[in-house]
Amino acid sequence: MLKGKGKKDILLAMNAGSIQVRKSDLPEDWSFDSADFVNRLIQRKPENRLGHQGFAQIKAHPWLKNFPWDKILDGKYNFPFQPMKVINFGINNNVQRKRRKNQDLIFLSCHFLTS
Repeated sequence: MLKGKGKKDILLAMNAGSIQVRKSDLPEDWSFDSADFVNRLIQRKPENRLGHQGFAQIKAHPWLKNFPWDKILDGKYNFPFQPMKVINFGINNNVQRKRRKNQDLIFLSCHFLTS
């Protein structure tokens, strides 16, 4: 991983092209293939990066060998994480927050009035 005394050392390492996930730095739950996948994606020169020759190159990487590409393309894959179906940026998010806050206040008011 990136090691250095501060931001300047890390920036120098980045510009030198010496960024990589080393075997000794791997988290316990990472496989060698996952580290190789990341290392090949973060190559400094675009022509050396995984996927430079197309998406098929990414799909063929050993870390993704059991990935259910067909199910995803057919719309039959159940993703483990489903994002909330609200706009989470810009002015709409502020409007939604105010609505939720008002709904909470109305609920609390009704609760106290009926108690």
